[in-house]
Formats: sequence, structure tokens, C-alpha cells
Amino acid sequence: LEAGVVEVVIDQARPNLMYAASWQRERRDFSFLGGGPGSAIWKSADGGDTWTRLSAGLPQGAVGRIGLSVCRSKPDTVYAVIDGFGGAEGGVYRTTDAGVTWTRRNSVAASSNYYGQVRCDPTDSERVIFLQTEFSISTDGGATFRQDPMRSVHVDHHALWIDPAQPAHAVLGNDGGVMASWDRGRSWLHMNTIPAGQFYSVAVDMAEPYNIYGGTQDDAALYGPSTYTVDDTRNENEAWKHVYLDQWTGGDSFVTLPDPADRRYVYYEHQN
Repeated sequence: LEAGVVEVVIDQARPNLMYAASWQRERRDFSFLGGGPGSAIWKSADGGDTWTRLSAGLPQGAVGRIGLSVCRSKPDTVYAVIDGFGGAEGGVYRTTDAGVTWTRRNSVAASSNYYGQVRCDPTDSERVIFLQTEFSISTDGGATFRQDPMRSVHVDHHALWIDPAQPAHAVLGNDGGVMASWDRGRSWLHMNTIPAGQFYSVAVDMAEPYNIYGGTQDDAALYGPSTYTVDDTRNENEAWKHVYLDQWTGGDSFVTLPDPADRRYVYYEHQN
């Protein structure tokens, strides 16, 4: 089977007890196969030497990507977010007996091929966070989810760490960068000191000094001077500009090419 392990979580109270999620997927030239019978949840009680495929209460047959989280406060409680594939019942699943049996708590599993992440609060086994385009929170063990307003926080959430010693403190990673909260997610601070971006392609023009052009994930097409550095006295928003930005929806840009004869003209790809 064309499957590989995409997540491993460890019971912090019993480190020999581990859970893994395998995902069967195939990227083709003009399509994507996002699931199959090789997608499954596995359990090891001997530190990973041997593994048992879990099945009781889980969707049978072909499923998509799976995300896992062990609850520190009640380590027999484990959450799984499963992407339904080929008619399988995806959603949020939970076990309270260390994987022996599972129950489907909620049908929510939107876009989990891109995300597939779930987190259990380290001090409250009923508080669960599901990462996807939105930031979804449950306080009843996944039975219901709400989406709190997140002012000035980018969408498309892919990573979350909750401080086990101080659970009000959390660090969130999304397509807009790194955010931090000290009040259980009621407010977030953008840690905008990391000189990084998600560029699909780059190009340069014939100016002296030359300018750099690129298509980015969720921040459209950008261009800026090759002389700009992270300690430049200019504000980065003054130095780097958008070729075009739909202020309402943003979106992704890819190949971005300035005309070599006249850099006033730029050809670029864009989707939103």
C-alpha cells in the first residue's frame, strides 16, 4: 500500500504507550488520491517495537488523513480527527479506554487533507481544539465546536503547542506566521520577527539594483528591492509591495515574471 506514518503521539505518563496515524495518499500529475485502506490508527505498548491496528468504532475501509492527540490529564482519552474518504464517516473520534473502543463525537473534518491536526488541553480532557481553515474549540469533548473571533489572526492553522505547565499559554502556527496567546486563545500576538515567507517561485528584473518578484502562499504576488535586509531602516511594508492584492480575499500567487524590457509590466498567476 502507498501509505506512510504522518503522526506519532506518546502517552506522557506511560512513554512505552504510543499511537500512530498512517495515511495512504498519492500525488499524481493531474490529480490527488487523498485516502485509501492503508490509512489507519495504530497502537504500540512496547515503545514502538510492535504495532496493532485499531478498529473498534472507527470507520472501516478507505479513509483520508488522521490527526491524533493524547490527553495529559486523562491519558486513556485520545482524540482523532479523521478525513472521510470514499463515503467513510469522517469527523472527530474519541476513545476513553486507550484505544480499545472509539466513538464518533462530531462529523466536522473539513479540509483535513491540508490540516489534520487536533489538540487536547493538557489539563482538561473535555477541551479540544481542531485546526483547519478556522480555529475550532470544543469544551464538551468534541460534541460541539465553536469558532471564536480571532482579530488580526490569519486563517489556515497547521500547528499548535499548549504549555502543559501553564495551559493559558499557547503558540499557534498558520499561513500568516507564528502567534502566541497567554489567555487561552482569547487574544493573540503576532510574533512578526521571523524573516520568512512561503514563496512558490521567484524572479528578478533588469533594474540596477534589481528587484525581486515572487508568488506567495496567501499573500499574493510581491516585489521588493534586492538591497533590502532585515535590519534595514525602511519598514518592510514600505520596501516590499504587492503586484496586486484583493483586499477582501487575499489568495495565492505562483509564477511572477516582470517584463525584461519594461518592468512596469508584470505577468503573474493568482488564485483565491
